[in-house]
Amino acid sequence: MSKILKVIAIVLTLLYPALIYVGLDVLDHRLLLLFMFALLLLRWAVLKTTTGFKQVETKLIIASAVLLLVIVFVKGHSFGLKFYPVLVNLAMLVLFAGSFLSEQTIVERLARLKDKNLTSNAIAYIRKVTLCWCIFFVVNGSIAFYTAVHASDEIWAIYNGFLSYVFMAALAAIEWLVRQRVQAKDKQRSEIND
Repeated sequence: MSKILKVIAIVLTLLYPALIYVGLDVLDHRLLLLFMFALLLLRWAVLKTTTGFKQVETKLIIASAVLLLVIVFVKGHSFGLKFYPVLVNLAMLVLFAGSFLSEQTIVERLARLKDKNLTSNAIAYIRKVTLCWCIFFVVNGSIAFYTAVHASDEIWAIYNGFLSYVFMAALAAIEWLVRQRVQAKDKQRSEIND
């Protein structure tokens, strides 16, 4: 069941900007807000089951939802709907950056699902990866904020519905390539030491 929810959350998150862009002209904004909150709850449920959420992360999701309600109340429905990608980036930044304060970063927790015995070199590398993702969320969230506040609906939809995913995929691909080199060097070091 959690795999199905994860796929649904990913698909809806990817389609969110396009759905909002089209929906702003066609649907009642209150219906779109309900969709947005349902998506936020779905993302929370998926993250809770895949990353072992703690109380802090749950409070973060609740705070994001409350902040979004305040934004909608102050600025209006369409602005609140366009602000969702900003909150997602902010929440991810807090989640990733906050994990530096715990025993394991969130990237390390995810890596340990695949390999329980990480070397000290791997853990050091993972901390750098976590920092890179934090920087990405700051930059991406800032651009999402700028497009929500200053750009047309078209530019907002293109950036948040396409370009941000291209940049995210590029970062993930670059990280994968670097990881292959780090793992090869790590393996070479362990063979020399043996």
